Amino acid sequence: MVKKQDKSLIGMAGAYYVAAELCKRGFIALLTSRNTRGADIICSKMDTGKTAFIQVKTVYGSKPRWPFNKKVEEGISENLFYVLVKLNEGIGHPDFHIVPSKILAKKIREEHRRWLEENPSHKDNPMRTFSDENNEFKDKWDLIIDFLNS
Repeated sequence: MVKKQDKSLIGMAGAYYVAAELCKRGFIALLTSRNTRGADIICSKMDTGKTAFIQVKTVYGSKPRWPFNKKVEEGISENLFYVLVKLNEGIGHPDFHIVPSKILAKKIREEHRRWLEENPSHKDNPMRTFSDENNEFKDKWDLIIDFLNS
């Protein structure tokens, strides 16, 4: 399996896993070039003509905490979804957490505010993290499917 420090390969693996899952569910999933801003995958359904933009974030390890930049709090669109992938150290299938951009922005903002408040020595900075510790969004493919079918 991919070495932990090879982040570009880890990111590519996550994007391909997500594209495969979307195709398996009957959608067209096209990977964008690696430097495309805002979307790693463009996903559509031919008969509805709807399109979803998918941003993929992949981590490799046992404790899933996905890093983000402050800009994620502003990039909100009804057709933008984040699929957060945990590769589980190459053992078994990856875990997928599907979060609409509006919900992710809100949760990241709240989590960052809590982090600042819990310790006065914490300084505000543009880095953010997200963790789905309660698996609220685990395997929530229906969020994308329902959007594309509407």
